[in-house]
Amino acid sequence: MYRVLLADQSIVVSNTIGYAYRRHEENATSLQTASLLRFEEESSIYDETKEICEKIGWHRAAQVARRKRIIKLSLLYFALKDLFNGRLARCRQKIGHLSRLSHSPVGL
Repeated sequence: MYRVLLADQSIVVSNTIGYAYRRHEENATSLQTASLLRFEEESSIYDETKEICEKIGWHRAAQVARRKRIIKLSLLYFALKDLFNGRLARCRQKIGHLSRLSHSPVGL
């Protein structure tokens, strides 16, 4: 959707349900969250968005994309969830990924 907006296109809204979403343990998002692939892909999308926004002069949007706060907060949430559920290795894995994503994990 963001690519449509960045291409100066329009999004039309309808009241008709076009997609029914349901979550389950084995869905792609759950599996990619566990493997951290989700966060790597999101980070790549944010990098791409930053570049596009800089080229078209949307400097504030580029800055938001560069900071990747939503990704960092998601990683922190899932790390804390793992910690509280006693999954220390998985918690450490997410914290490690968070620190690689940003030189300062608290620099949200």
